[in-house]
Amino acid sequence: DWPFKIQKFDSLNSKIQISLIMVILLSFLIIAFITNSFLNNHISRDKDRYFRDKIESIANEIQYSIAVAQSSKEAITIARNFRERIENIHNVKMEIYGLERPGRNIDYFTHAYFTKQEEIQPFTDKSYNKHISYIPILFRDKAVGVSTIETTEAYFEHAYVYDFLGSIFNVYVFLFLIASVIAIFIARSITKPLALLNQKLLQLKLGKQNELIGWEKDDEIGNLISNYNHMVNQLEESANILAKTERDSAWREMAKQVAHEIKNPLTPMKLSIQYLGKAIKQNPEDAAKISNRISSTLLEQINNLTEIANAFSNFAELPQSSNVKIELNEVVELVHNLFRKREDMDIYLSVPIDPIYVYADKNQLIRILNNLVKNATEAIPNTRRGKIEMKLIVKDDKAIIRVKDNGIGIPDDMKDKIFQPKFTTKDSGSGLGLAISANMIESMNGRIYLDSEVDKGTDFFIELDVIRHSYYEDDENIITLD
Repeated sequence: DWPFKIQKFDSLNSKIQISLIMVILLSFLIIAFITNSFLNNHISRDKDRYFRDKIESIANEIQYSIAVAQSSKEAITIARNFRERIENIHNVKMEIYGLERPGRNIDYFTHAYFTKQEEIQPFTDKSYNKHISYIPILFRDKAVGVSTIETTEAYFEHAYVYDFLGSIFNVYVFLFLIASVIAIFIARSITKPLALLNQKLLQLKLGKQNELIGWEKDDEIGNLISNYNHMVNQLEESANILAKTERDSAWREMAKQVAHEIKNPLTPMKLSIQYLGKAIKQNPEDAAKISNRISSTLLEQINNLTEIANAFSNFAELPQSSNVKIELNEVVELVHNLFRKREDMDIYLSVPIDPIYVYADKNQLIRILNNLVKNATEAIPNTRRGKIEMKLIVKDDKAIIRVKDNGIGIPDDMKDKIFQPKFTTKDSGSGLGLAISANMIESMNGRIYLDSEVDKGTDFFIELDVIRHSYYEDDENIITLD
């Protein structure tokens, strides 16, 4: 495996940075190409002028040296004697040829050129990447010989072009690094408001006071942020309207539920009173006996009405939780002691030896546990012996209370509705107990959830944050009570 990974430039920030850097790099390459072309053209002109001046100087020196010659042959000899001196002075390679016997190193064209021209002029051959000049050696205004002067082009280029390009390359690298840093800052300045907008969108929630984004510039990003702020305001208005609609709907449903629950006991009460009136007319001697029996029925239904009224009152007027530091072990043991003496079922308790502290409302927590254990006892059919387990553990800085029964269980299609108001799996009751419990647990910054299997039983879990973290294991440092 490679020790590094190639990063994919998928983010807008990376794309802007790469684009700016590529544009800067391309600009530098174009500037370098134009600079190189300009220098080559400029140097080519200077080089031609340089060689022309050098050739003229060498030609004058040759003509000056042979001025004392008495014959053409002597002129050629004197020129050859001066060759080495001229080569050292001008750093060139030089050959002297007589036109009468030019030798093998001078071609036919050059020989014909200097022997047939009426007006003799020097010329230059730039083939084979060499600068070769042919100049005539004149004796009494007649060409008697040819001098070849050779200089390579690399001499001039290495001395000037590459030194300059090397210097300017260092400047380009420095400027490129500065431009790259500037490109990164530009890219971040462009994407920073977009990143802020993305963060605010992730935090956007219905029913919550969402923050607006401030942006003073009237540009494209400003328009985007302005639309976001407008959307937040509209969302808040819609949330308020929706909340009001839900409250009104909830109260209407609550009124229907109250009416329905009250009708249930009122019907047998009405029938009982009608029966009492009829019985008194028909059998006055049995009126006392019938009245006692009817009174017992009426008292039972009145108590039922009282329970219904109390349940709806508790749901409508849930008190604010007074969360204080409490010992959870003590609360669980207290609830266990209230139910442990039942003879028709076994109720077990498992709690850690070390105390577990949480922030919660003790009275509300007792009510919640009472409701869970009471529901567990009612969920167990008469055909089996009841078994209820209350267990307290700490896991991942969470205190977890489990109430487990071996009752009839809850079907999967009812699990999502179990904490909704007026929903119940029993034949009686208002269906508000678990809804009230869920609201209370939420006010303690906790959560309540369940796990159930039909005909096997149900586990209810209450989860709260512990104050002092202790390293408890599920099965260590636990005492068990029957």
